[in-house]
Amino acid sequence: MHDTKPILIVEDNEDDRLLLLEALGAIDKAEQVAFFSSGIDVLQHLNQLPEEAAPSLLVIDYKMPVLNGKQTLALIRSHNVHYDVPVVVYSSVTVPGIQEEFKDLNVLACIEKGKNFTKLTEQMKFFFELIADDVETLLGD
Repeated sequence: MHDTKPILIVEDNEDDRLLLLEALGAIDKAEQVAFFSSGIDVLQHLNQLPEEAAPSLLVIDYKMPVLNGKQTLALIRSHNVHYDVPVVVYSSVTVPGIQEEFKDLNVLACIEKGKNFTKLTEQMKFFFELIADDVETLLGD
């Protein structure tokens, strides 16, 4: 990976966080990810980061209590120095029209969570490929 900045994953379900961590471990990427259990937690974290420490990618759960994924992202986009962080929306259920719902919030992709470990691992690899592709594009490779 060209970029050393972490991927931030916002997931309110502890079991899902543990599965994601296991999948990341299987591809030797666990140390490059930081987990947050709510939209409020990630907002507080982002508000403390200087602009040059922006994460390489934000993966955010769609359905969360208090602030759902869309509400959290809307706050990031409108009130945070990291307003332009690349985002993938990640949900356990397919929500009709979810891509359209997030269109104005500049989301890279809306993905349904993998139903098995193999699929979950493939999705984690995909997130790191997104970062690599973005870095190569920026570098003109």
